[in-house]
Amino acid sequence: MPQLIANHIRIYCKRLEVCHTFYTQLLCLPVVEYKPMKGYALYQAGHMHHNITLVLEQVIDTHEIKNLVGKMSGLTFNTNDIEAAFNELSAKGVIFTTDLKRQTWGGYLAKFIDPDNNTLLLAGR
Repeated sequence: MPQLIANHIRIYCKRLEVCHTFYTQLLCLPVVEYKPMKGYALYQAGHMHHNITLVLEQVIDTHEIKNLVGKMSGLTFNTNDIEAAFNELSAKGVIFTTDLKRQTWGGYLAKFIDPDNNTLLLAGR
């Protein structure tokens, strides 16, 4: 079987401009492409050998908003200094829904939300 490689992560939002500001100004993700008239934005979410693109896609349909927006994304941002990242993001106004919690694998994890209540994770040691 050919090798499968994950290279895009999709998060759905209802307020693209507000979420775009969150991902660029608070999380400092580099913009690959921003097309508000087409309802999406692309960000570089990986580095070096892990070229991953975060796709932020605006959802307008009420039924789709209910099913897709404000969910656990599963997207984890890793850092080499979890306490500094947690404190800096908190100071910028990022809303954490949990404190840093020690995990069985030895590191720490905290959950936070974007402006449309999508849950993201911060992990590190």
